[in-house]
Amino acid sequence: MQTPALTLAQSGTPRRGLSRELGSILLLNGALALWLLFHQKTGALHKAVDNFLQLLGPLGMAIWASRRVWKTALPRRSQLGLQLLLLGGGGFGLGTLIWGTQEALLKATPPFPSVADVIWIPSLLAVLPGIFLIAGERSSAVARIRVILDSLTTLSALITFSWYYILGPTLLNSKESLQTRLASAFYPAFDLLLVFSVLLLALLQGRARLQLPTLKLAWSFVIVIVADTSFSYQSLLGTYQTGGILDLGWPLGWMLVALSIDRLRESMIGTEAPQTSQNKRQPFWRFLIPYLLLPAIGMLVISAARNPGDEKLEPGIFFCSLVTILLVVLRQVIALLENRQLYEKVLESKLALEQEHAVSRAVSQQLQESNAQLVATQTELLNNNMALAEANVRLAALATTDGMTGLANHRTFQEQLRLELGQTAAAHEPCALLLIDVDHFKSFNDTFGHPAGDLVLCTVSGLLRQALSASHLAARYGGEEFAVLLPGLDATEAAALAEDVRARIADHAFPQRRITVSIGIAVSPDDAMSPEDLILAADQALYHSKSSGRNQATLARDVCSLRTLFAA
Repeated sequence: MQTPALTLAQSGTPRRGLSRELGSILLLNGALALWLLFHQKTGALHKAVDNFLQLLGPLGMAIWASRRVWKTALPRRSQLGLQLLLLGGGGFGLGTLIWGTQEALLKATPPFPSVADVIWIPSLLAVLPGIFLIAGERSSAVARIRVILDSLTTLSALITFSWYYILGPTLLNSKESLQTRLASAFYPAFDLLLVFSVLLLALLQGRARLQLPTLKLAWSFVIVIVADTSFSYQSLLGTYQTGGILDLGWPLGWMLVALSIDRLRESMIGTEAPQTSQNKRQPFWRFLIPYLLLPAIGMLVISAARNPGDEKLEPGIFFCSLVTILLVVLRQVIALLENRQLYEKVLESKLALEQEHAVSRAVSQQLQESNAQLVATQTELLNNNMALAEANVRLAALATTDGMTGLANHRTFQEQLRLELGQTAAAHEPCALLLIDVDHFKSFNDTFGHPAGDLVLCTVSGLLRQALSASHLAARYGGEEFAVLLPGLDATEAAALAEDVRARIADHAFPQRRITVSIGIAVSPDDAMSPEDLILAADQALYHSKSSGRNQATLARDVCSLRTLFAA
């Protein structure tokens, strides 16, 4: 069953909703900050309140945002990506619940790794494919390779620093078991992959409406990364304890992630197609990404070489530094190849232009010779064209207008109806149709004769022209029936114009007797989408006007409402 679309109007005013949710985030995290700063940092109560507030915010925001994503009709790729991102916050809340329960039952810090890590690790791993699913710019292969190399270079540089400060000391710590070291290394390793993914998300997002919410989402992940990195570093030093101010980073980060995902969801509704990278001018700072961290890596290598206590870490530092340098060189090679291709294209274009210029000179000479011959026949052709144009005007008038009333004929109306429905549908605007029938016209002809009936039709045509504007089209649909096409008018406006037409004809002093009309009104897209269905809806509304006493206008939607009422 297809999920019903949730528009911005149905989901409430976005700015007011975001302010309310942002206020809730600030209120909960402010309460947690006050508790961590001013309450005694020992005892079971302090840790229990800390764990409860940590799980309450991220889990609640993840459930709230997940429900809103589920109710919104988005492409499967985008919806799956957003739900995977929300698994991170939800998994953090559930893991914190397990951690707090263990801590309360054991009355001590749970052993590491714990049962909570079974929840935390898979939920964090789900975030990475979620980021790749929503990074959907249609860029060229060369542009994507360049962005990936820039991100890999940054990732390699960050791995170098992480190996020296966190990853290396964690994995090389012989005092801990292999299982504990691998679990401890997962979180800083995940943060590095998250940095890589966030860089790709920021660099590959080509849709203008999604750039600001994507940037907010990236900064929310930065808060999570900072909290994880600080936790890993404190754990390595043995200084981390539950109840410190560091615990504020995770709920704040994951709640802002959920809020940013909801804002991204709203921006995805009716968003334009992604722009192509080749049509956009890239900012200058993007080209500096591969080179910004190279000086810092060089200083780190020198420091590690001079520090006698870093012998075990030196191979990893040297290897990561070498990989970073190779990635930068590879990016330069790709840039050189790309520049060479562009240069070859410029040369080819220059040669082609020179050849075209030579051909143009030869053709120009031939044209000058032919121009003398053309001038001789120009006057004759001009006279013939003028005569032909006048004949075409007369033929067009005969082909498109009704000979008696001067209105558009049936064929012209059908062509214009299809054209206007297509244009108004593309512009998301309404298009109204009036079908007008002269009441008791057959009996009028039988009583006063066909010449008098023809005069009535001509008079009604003139009254129609007076009531309509230049953008409207009046046509003789057939016999005593007329059709009026009203692009851009909704049901209310069309009903008001129909009533004006009806009143004009009813109040007009016809020589023989009072003449009235019945009118049926149908509006696209509310009543029908295709020309045939729109005519059918207007015809049914016209039938209702005639069967209800004539001399009135009826909306097709009112006929449908009455049928539904009687059916019920």
